[in-house]
Amino acid sequence: MMNEEEKVLSIQYKEKIYIFFRLLTHPIDALNDVKYEKKGSLTIANIILFLFFLVHMFSSSKTGYLFLSSNEVKVNIISVFLTSVGAVALWNVCNWAVCTLFDGEGSFREIWIMTCYSILPYVILQPMIVLFSNVLSIDETVLYSTLSTLAMAWFLLLAFLSMMVCQQFTVTKTIVLAIVTFLAILAVAFLALMLFSTSQQIIGFVKNIVLELLL
Repeated sequence: MMNEEEKVLSIQYKEKIYIFFRLLTHPIDALNDVKYEKKGSLTIANIILFLFFLVHMFSSSKTGYLFLSSNEVKVNIISVFLTSVGAVALWNVCNWAVCTLFDGEGSFREIWIMTCYSILPYVILQPMIVLFSNVLSIDETVLYSTLSTLAMAWFLLLAFLSMMVCQQFTVTKTIVLAIVTFLAILAVAFLALMLFSTSQQIIGFVKNIVLELLL
């Protein structure tokens, strides 16, 4: 028999599990519950993010040959990680920074949870799309493209609603700051690339000097 405290914890856990299923049918209500009723779970959000990484890897390695974006079949796990977990983390950091400057009400924890929850449709649909890609013919490219677009559009819609609810912005302000966030991501990526390139040149220069001194 469970005591009262265990019953309360059990109910709270079930609510946190139920909330991301409700997100698929009543997204705004579910997101409001995450923000104001604290029904979101950081653990579940991180599980969804990890599943996103696995699904992205599965998609990169198992998509039908006819629908591959390139002839490269070898999967680079670092590249997959950066374009899945890394991309989500960078979005969350940049979005938090931008929204904080423009009087957003969302905390970094809320942004992280809501963004990760938004990935759920992609995590559910993409494996099925990948499996379909292995039985579809080249004449059925439109079906594959439609399914892929649907999964991505659903994810982007939920991400947009998450930002709007989390920060309590209007639709227009959410659109503008989403664009600003995207530009901030490009700026960070550019600076990171420049820093990496410069560091490689410095390392090469120092290595050449050391070799000349030793020879």
